[in-house]
Amino acid sequence: MLFALSFVMKKINHIPVVVGLIFSNFAYSHQCLKNYSYKEFLNQMTLGEAKSRFGLNLDESNFAYLKMLLKLAYDKSNNDKPIKLFDPSKQESDSSVQTVYLVANAPDKLVSEINLTNYNDLLKRQAELIPLARGVTLNLHSMQAGTGTSVDRNSYLSKRLGIPSEKVRNGAKATDLYIPGTDMSIAEALMHKAFVKSDLYKGIIYTDLVSGETQDSIEKAWKHVSAERPDMKGLRRGGKIIQHQIPTLNDQKQLSTNRLAPGGHGFFAINLIERLLAKTPAETKNQFSVISNGEDLSGSPDPLIVAHMKKNKIPIMMVTTEKTEIDLKGGQIGIAEGRNKNGQTFFYPTIVEHAQAERADQKTFFEKMGLTVGTRKSLFNTNMVIINEEVLAPLLRTEIEKIGLSNLFKEISPALIQNNKKQVDKDGVKRVYTQLEGAMGSIMLKLDQHFRSTNNIPLITFMNIEREHRTNFFAPIKTAFDYWMLLHSDRFEFNKETFTLKDLAPGFLPTIKLQDRETEDKHYANVENILEAFNGTKILELDELTISGKVNLSGLTLKGKVEIINQTENPISSEQIRILFQHKKFIKDVKITFEKSGLIHIEELS
Repeated sequence: MLFALSFVMKKINHIPVVVGLIFSNFAYSHQCLKNYSYKEFLNQMTLGEAKSRFGLNLDESNFAYLKMLLKLAYDKSNNDKPIKLFDPSKQESDSSVQTVYLVANAPDKLVSEINLTNYNDLLKRQAELIPLARGVTLNLHSMQAGTGTSVDRNSYLSKRLGIPSEKVRNGAKATDLYIPGTDMSIAEALMHKAFVKSDLYKGIIYTDLVSGETQDSIEKAWKHVSAERPDMKGLRRGGKIIQHQIPTLNDQKQLSTNRLAPGGHGFFAINLIERLLAKTPAETKNQFSVISNGEDLSGSPDPLIVAHMKKNKIPIMMVTTEKTEIDLKGGQIGIAEGRNKNGQTFFYPTIVEHAQAERADQKTFFEKMGLTVGTRKSLFNTNMVIINEEVLAPLLRTEIEKIGLSNLFKEISPALIQNNKKQVDKDGVKRVYTQLEGAMGSIMLKLDQHFRSTNNIPLITFMNIEREHRTNFFAPIKTAFDYWMLLHSDRFEFNKETFTLKDLAPGFLPTIKLQDRETEDKHYANVENILEAFNGTKILELDELTISGKVNLSGLTLKGKVEIINQTENPISSEQIRILFQHKKFIKDVKITFEKSGLIHIEELS
């Protein structure tokens, strides 16, 4: 058995095929993939047929991942129970739901069931920990597969590149957004940062997680960096992993190639495990792998975290941060109860998403958790996962010997996300397609749950970053405003030597709500519009900003809580606002309403 396992590990290209064999109840029909009845599909469809008959650009790993998601979509027995958040004021018993305790209000006994470390505790042990990191090779995996359609940068790139907007081709979000005053993209800054940080470790291997839409822009970024740094010293490029687009489901729940979409970053977690199993024990020694957001200039661990994992032989670290007012809709860490095959109770960590709480009619309760509900801080998921390869690999190999590779992958299949998207097809008809997706954190938590259930071994430790250190590890660009705030405002400084962000008001971030009903909020999704509307705006002391309608705040200083409502058909200029306040240097704690009639209301906010 050991010989057979060793062979499978060396032949990584065959692992996804084995994974695909676990799915046995699916189908294929006639004509085009979009007409498939599905049930023969997973039985009979091979990768070669998927490529030749339907033009699907998939490799074995992507093909197996597609089958994994389809299995979840069609097999009702795999569907998880709906969740109910523990609320001590409304305790009731319902066997049809899964009770989940969010960390903020869970009983102390349950919180002790999950491994939780606070970053501030590591800071007290710097002298002990930092030397340990110097013997580690850090494998950085930067997620650059998405084109980031929520951040519209067409006009921004058109202006920057001097080409018509119709000729702009989006790459990754990080390759399309630039450090102000330079020709350096965020992706390039991350590569330079890895070079600087490589002195803290034995070395850094940088692997790009890309798609067909983004890989060319990443290659271009590497060419720029290589030209500037012909001697990479401790930094080495580890190649690229490509996530291909997969079919969706139409409204008849049939597979459709009318819309193709990526299957979520869960693919990269599965792929990482596949590649880990392909390594020999010698190849995993002192090797740590990290997956994080590709546009996040702060999205990598420091030597303290890595050394802590090495010293304590921690297999998997998930990085969280204290939930704040800007994280109301983000996933939170919870604790659920399970029963193993022997009927014994065990507890395991899980992620609760906003949509799950909404389905349980607990949206407000979820949003207030850790802020006004609960005695502890709630843990907000940052999407950074760190793997101690030397510790995790033998545990996986031992488990595969017991249950088989295909069964292990079946156990760690992610919680399915069904993302409905409207699309106007070539025939002019608007249809709804369901994108099937899985999340990286879900897969890692399922792996932890499996080992807790079968071996009573927890794999995951949570590293919680206190709010004063948050932006040292987590500063993603999810909106056009995020890009402006992080790199163009007075709130942050970008260090061009270390390629890091410095938060000039650590401990909190302003809550921002920008709406424009006329354009369905697309006005504020546009990078060029944001750069124009906030050119020279100062927000260092801003707590909350709410805008409805088109408003320009360039050159103004905002403090406290500011709300501006434009009900007119024309944009409101910063000069109009200056005149209202007699050219004061700042506006603070105020609500301004510009009515259609021309009346203007000014209300002080406490």
